[in-house]
Amino acid sequence: MQKYLVEKVPFKDGFIQFQVSGSGDPLVLLHGFLEDLSIWNKMINGLVSEYKIVTIDLPGHGKSSCFDDVHSMEDMAEAVKAVLDELQLEKIIIAGHSMGGYVALAFAEIYPEFIIGLALINSTPYPDSEEKKLNRMRAVEAVEYNLKNFVSLSIPQLFAPENRTRLKDNIAALKDKAIFMEQGGITAALNGMKDRPSRVQLIKNGSFPTLIVFGREDSVVDIERLKKLDSIDEVTVVELEGGHMSYLEAMNDLSYYFMRFIENL
Repeated sequence: MQKYLVEKVPFKDGFIQFQVSGSGDPLVLLHGFLEDLSIWNKMINGLVSEYKIVTIDLPGHGKSSCFDDVHSMEDMAEAVKAVLDELQLEKIIIAGHSMGGYVALAFAEIYPEFIIGLALINSTPYPDSEEKKLNRMRAVEAVEYNLKNFVSLSIPQLFAPENRTRLKDNIAALKDKAIFMEQGGITAALNGMKDRPSRVQLIKNGSFPTLIVFGREDSVVDIERLKKLDSIDEVTVVELEGGHMSYLEAMNDLSYYFMRFIENL
């Protein structure tokens, strides 16, 4: 059984929790909105024999501190940097699911010299549309009004309809964790995602290989815009079955394409 080393590093007025397992080239995995570092546990099992896996609870999520009313993607990227400094890591492969992808992009823009490869899982380098920004603001109000109701309604919608019964236990587990998150951490993340800039040019610059994965029924990202990025030399775009939660809905296929990507770096 794989052993995990769970640690904390000071950050701003609080701390960031992270987990380290395995040995080899460093691979940093970042969870998405309403998630924590545990979402990667099953994928880690196939990677620990060859990679040093670092998973991080992003600010306001899991057991990491909430430090402001807005957690910008750049602020969260600095939390990642604090963990890397603690571990004395300077060259990494970084991957993020959804919001974690936004943080990975921010980190890659601020610290490009660290990046060997970047994987965006159900994520996008494009900023929020005006409609999406309005929806984020409505979500903040919904969280402040009734967090449990917001979680119960929003998490199932991330899955393709045909997967909601099959993965009902996974959905229930995600809900159970999310409802105990600090309300301020959730709204701070929503505010940060709303204001994030475009990082399409970062991808187009081709400074490092990039993998972009999305589900065919993913309602969160603009699939057609992502498909067009496949024409960039250093970018590989993969479409999987399912919705926005590929690490659960299409775990085997995601693991296959992700492993193939990192093995070729």
